[in-house]
Amino acid sequence: MAPRAWVERQRTTQEVVEQKNPAGRTAGVGRVERQVVDEVDAPLVATRADVALDLDQRQRGLLWYDTYGVAFRATYTFRNPDEEARPLVVCFTFPSANGLYDDFELALDGTTAAGVADLSKGVTVRTTVAAGREAVLKVAYRSRGLARGPTSSAGATCRRYAISC
Repeated sequence: MAPRAWVERQRTTQEVVEQKNPAGRTAGVGRVERQVVDEVDAPLVATRADVALDLDQRQRGLLWYDTYGVAFRATYTFRNPDEEARPLVVCFTFPSANGLYDDFELALDGTTAAGVADLSKGVTVRTTVAAGREAVLKVAYRSRGLARGPTSSAGATCRRYAISC
C-alpha cells in the first residue's frame, strides 16, 4: 500500500458565535475569524519498490512453520497540484502494526522523519514543495515474521517468485 500524501491549504473562515454575559445568558451575536487547514490529496506520480523475500520453513515437532525475512526499499514521487508552494505531508504506514522493523529509513526530499516512538501509528514527514513540482519519498527497512500458523506437512512450496513489467 502506498503512503498517503497531501498538501495543506490554509484559509480563513468567519463563524457566527453567541456572546454570553457573566450570568451565562445570551448577550448577542458576534463574528469570529478562524484559520482552517484543508488537506488535499497530492497525486502519486511514480513508485519504484524493491522487495527481497526469504522463506525459511522450520519444523517444530510434527508441525511446520513458515518464517520469512523481508528487505524493503521504495521511492514514491508525489506532485504538488497547486499553483503555489505548499506544505506537503506524507504518512507512511507499516504493513503490520505489531511488526519489528530494523534499519528503518524514511526521507522526503532529504528531510528525515523526527524520532519515531510508536511505529504502529505510522510515520509522518513534511516539507514545502514549489508550485507544480515533485517531491520524492524514500523508504527502507528490514523485517522478519511468521506466517499465519503451522501446517501439518511441508507440502508444495514456491521458493522463488518474481514479477516484472
